[in-house]
Amino acid sequence: MRKQWLITFVLLCISSISLAAESKESEPQRPLINVDMTLDLDGMEQYAQQATQSLESISDSLKAIVDNPNLSDDQKQALDKTINSVNELTLTTSQSLRGLPNTLEQSRVAFQQTSQTLMDDVQLKLIVALSVIVIVIVLSLLAIYLLILKPMQQTLVRATGNISAMANSIQITAEALKVSTEKQQLIMDHIPDTKPQTNK
Repeated sequence: MRKQWLITFVLLCISSISLAAESKESEPQRPLINVDMTLDLDGMEQYAQQATQSLESISDSLKAIVDNPNLSDDQKQALDKTINSVNELTLTTSQSLRGLPNTLEQSRVAFQQTSQTLMDDVQLKLIVALSVIVIVIVLSLLAIYLLILKPMQQTLVRATGNISAMANSIQITAEALKVSTEKQQLIMDHIPDTKPQTNK
Protein backbone atom coordinates (compact mmCIF):
# COMPACT_ATOMS: atom_id res chain seq x y z
CA MET A 1 0.00 0.00 0.00
CA ARG A 2 2.78 2.42 0.92
CA LYS A 3 4.70 1.55 -2.24
CA GLN A 4 1.63 2.22 -4.38
CA TRP A 5 1.17 5.67 -2.81
CA LEU A 6 4.87 6.43 -3.25
CA ILE A 7 4.88 5.34 -6.90
CA THR A 8 1.71 7.37 -7.57
CA PHE A 9 3.26 10.43 -5.94
CA VAL A 10 6.51 10.13 -7.95
CA LEU A 11 4.54 9.76 -11.19
CA LEU A 12 2.49 12.86 -10.34
CA CYS A 13 5.68 14.84 -9.67
CA ILE A 14 7.23 13.74 -12.97
CA SER A 15 4.08 14.63 -14.90
CA SER A 16 3.94 18.06 -13.23
CA ILE A 17 7.56 18.67 -14.23
CA SER A 18 6.84 17.74 -17.85
CA LEU A 19 3.71 19.95 -17.86
CA ALA A 20 5.74 22.86 -16.50
CA ALA A 21 8.35 22.38 -19.21
CA GLU A 22 5.66 22.20 -21.92
CA SER A 23 3.92 25.32 -20.65
CA LYS A 24 7.28 27.08 -20.60
CA GLU A 25 7.83 26.16 -24.25
CA SER A 26 4.36 27.35 -25.26
CA GLU A 27 4.76 30.77 -23.64
CA PRO A 28 5.80 33.64 -25.92
CA GLN A 29 9.52 34.08 -25.54
CA ARG A 30 11.00 37.37 -24.49
CA PRO A 31 14.72 38.00 -24.77
CA LEU A 32 16.72 37.99 -21.55
CA ILE A 33 18.50 41.18 -22.59
CA ASN A 34 16.85 43.59 -24.96
CA VAL A 35 19.58 45.55 -26.67
CA ASP A 36 18.51 48.58 -28.64
CA MET A 37 21.42 49.25 -30.95
CA THR A 38 20.96 52.46 -32.93
CA LEU A 39 23.28 54.26 -35.25
CA ASP A 40 23.51 57.96 -36.01
CA LEU A 41 23.18 57.57 -39.76
CA ASP A 42 23.16 61.29 -40.42
CA GLY A 43 26.53 61.69 -38.73
CA MET A 44 27.89 58.65 -40.58
CA GLU A 45 26.68 59.97 -43.94
CA GLN A 46 28.24 63.32 -43.21
CA TYR A 47 31.51 61.62 -42.28
CA ALA A 48 31.34 59.50 -45.44
CA GLN A 49 30.77 62.55 -47.60
CA GLN A 50 33.65 64.41 -45.97
CA ALA A 51 35.95 61.41 -46.35
CA THR A 52 34.90 60.91 -49.97
CA GLN A 53 35.40 64.59 -50.74
CA SER A 54 38.81 64.56 -49.12
CA LEU A 55 39.88 61.48 -51.04
CA GLU A 56 38.50 62.90 -54.31
CA SER A 57 40.39 66.10 -53.62
CA ILE A 58 43.59 64.11 -53.10
CA SER A 59 42.86 62.14 -56.28
CA ASP A 60 42.31 65.37 -58.29
CA SER A 61 45.52 66.84 -56.92
CA LEU A 62 47.44 63.73 -57.89
CA LYS A 63 45.89 63.78 -61.40
CA ALA A 64 46.98 67.38 -61.77
CA ILE A 65 50.48 66.38 -60.78
CA VAL A 66 50.43 63.48 -63.29
CA ASP A 67 49.53 65.95 -66.08
CA ASN A 68 52.70 67.94 -65.30
CA PRO A 69 55.03 67.60 -68.33
CA ASN A 70 58.16 67.74 -66.14
CA LEU A 71 57.47 64.28 -64.59
CA SER A 72 59.20 61.19 -65.85
CA ASP A 73 57.27 58.11 -66.93
CA ASP A 74 58.22 56.27 -63.72
CA GLN A 75 56.90 59.12 -61.59
CA LYS A 76 53.69 59.19 -63.61
CA GLN A 77 53.21 55.43 -63.13
CA ALA A 78 53.82 55.76 -59.40
CA LEU A 79 51.29 58.58 -59.19
CA ASP A 80 48.78 56.57 -61.24
CA LYS A 81 49.12 53.70 -58.75
CA THR A 82 48.64 56.13 -55.87
CA ILE A 83 45.54 57.58 -57.54
CA ASN A 84 44.12 54.08 -58.07
CA SER A 85 44.80 53.25 -54.41
CA VAL A 86 43.07 56.44 -53.26
CA ASN A 87 40.08 55.67 -55.51
CA GLU A 88 39.88 52.11 -54.11
CA LEU A 89 40.07 53.49 -50.57
CA THR A 90 37.26 55.93 -51.37
CA LEU A 91 35.08 53.15 -52.80
CA THR A 92 35.81 50.79 -49.88
CA THR A 93 35.06 53.49 -47.30
CA SER A 94 31.75 54.36 -48.95
CA GLN A 95 30.69 50.71 -49.21
CA SER A 96 31.68 50.03 -45.60
CA LEU A 97 29.71 52.98 -44.29
CA ARG A 98 26.69 52.01 -46.39
CA GLY A 99 26.83 48.41 -45.11
CA LEU A 100 27.32 49.39 -41.46
CA PRO A 101 23.56 49.62 -40.57
CA ASN A 102 22.92 46.12 -41.99
CA THR A 103 25.89 44.72 -40.08
CA LEU A 104 24.67 46.38 -36.89
CA GLU A 105 21.17 44.95 -37.37
CA GLN A 106 22.55 41.44 -37.92
CA SER A 107 24.66 41.78 -34.76
CA ARG A 108 21.61 42.92 -32.78
CA VAL A 109 19.49 39.99 -33.98
CA ALA A 110 22.28 37.49 -33.22
CA PHE A 111 22.74 38.99 -29.75
CA GLN A 112 19.00 38.73 -29.01
CA GLN A 113 18.92 35.12 -30.19
CA THR A 114 21.89 34.27 -27.99
CA SER A 115 20.33 35.97 -24.96
CA GLN A 116 17.03 34.15 -25.60
CA THR A 117 18.82 30.80 -25.77
CA LEU A 118 20.59 31.62 -22.51
CA MET A 119 17.29 32.57 -20.87
CA ASP A 120 15.64 29.33 -22.03
CA ASP A 121 18.51 27.26 -20.63
CA VAL A 122 18.45 29.12 -17.30
CA GLN A 123 14.66 28.78 -16.94
CA LEU A 124 14.68 25.08 -17.80
CA LYS A 125 17.48 24.37 -15.34
CA LEU A 126 15.72 26.41 -12.68
CA ILE A 127 12.44 24.52 -13.19
CA VAL A 128 14.24 21.17 -13.01
CA ALA A 129 16.21 22.21 -9.89
CA LEU A 130 13.09 23.47 -8.09
CA SER A 131 11.16 20.33 -9.03
CA VAL A 132 13.96 18.13 -7.70
CA ILE A 133 14.07 20.15 -4.46
CA VAL A 134 10.29 19.82 -4.02
CA ILE A 135 10.45 16.07 -4.69
CA VAL A 136 13.30 15.64 -2.19
CA ILE A 137 11.41 17.63 0.48
CA VAL A 138 8.19 15.68 -0.05
CA LEU A 139 10.00 12.33 -0.03
CA SER A 140 11.84 13.34 3.15
CA LEU A 141 8.57 14.28 4.85
CA LEU A 142 7.01 11.03 3.67
CA ALA A 143 9.98 9.03 4.99
CA ILE A 144 9.82 10.85 8.35
CA TYR A 145 6.11 10.07 8.58
CA LEU A 146 6.45 6.42 7.61
CA LEU A 147 9.61 5.67 9.61
CA ILE A 148 9.14 7.82 12.72
CA LEU A 149 5.73 9.39 13.17
CA LYS A 150 3.53 6.45 12.17
CA PRO A 151 5.32 3.89 14.41
CA MET A 152 5.29 6.47 17.22
CA GLN A 153 1.58 7.02 16.67
CA GLN A 154 0.92 3.29 16.83
CA THR A 155 2.99 3.02 20.02
CA LEU A 156 1.07 5.91 21.58
CA VAL A 157 -2.26 4.34 20.60
CA ARG A 158 -1.21 1.01 22.16
CA ALA A 159 0.08 2.75 25.31
CA THR A 160 -3.14 4.74 25.60
CA GLY A 161 -5.15 1.53 25.18
CA ASN A 162 -3.07 -0.19 27.87
CA ILE A 163 -3.47 2.75 30.27
CA SER A 164 -7.21 2.76 29.63
CA ALA A 165 -7.40 -0.98 30.30
CA MET A 166 -5.39 -0.52 33.51
CA ALA A 167 -7.73 2.27 34.62
CA ASN A 168 -10.75 0.04 33.96
CA SER A 169 -9.14 -2.79 35.91
CA ILE A 170 -8.37 -0.47 38.84
CA GLN A 171 -11.92 0.84 38.77
CA ILE A 172 -13.37 -2.69 38.73
CA THR A 173 -11.03 -3.71 41.57
CA ALA A 174 -12.03 -0.63 43.58
CA GLU A 175 -15.71 -1.37 43.05
CA ALA A 176 -15.22 -5.03 44.02
CA LEU A 177 -13.29 -3.96 47.11
CA LYS A 178 -16.06 -1.53 48.03
CA VAL A 179 -18.73 -4.22 47.62
CA SER A 180 -16.62 -6.65 49.64
CA THR A 181 -16.14 -4.09 52.39
CA GLU A 182 -19.86 -3.37 52.51
CA LYS A 183 -20.67 -7.10 52.73
CA GLN A 184 -18.11 -7.58 55.42
CA GLN A 185 -19.63 -4.70 57.35
CA LEU A 186 -23.08 -6.24 57.02
CA ILE A 187 -21.76 -9.55 58.27
CA MET A 188 -20.11 -7.85 61.20
CA ASP A 189 -23.33 -6.02 61.98
CA HIS A 190 -25.29 -9.32 62.09
CA ILE A 191 -22.91 -11.15 64.34
CA PRO A 192 -24.22 -10.87 67.95
CA ASP A 193 -22.03 -9.40 70.58
CA THR A 194 -20.53 -12.48 72.26
CA LYS A 195 -18.37 -10.88 74.87
CA PRO A 196 -18.05 -13.07 78.03
CA GLN A 197 -19.96 -11.69 81.04
CA THR A 198 -18.04 -11.36 84.27
CA ASN A 199 -19.44 -12.82 87.55
CA LYS A 200 -20.01 -10.37 90.30
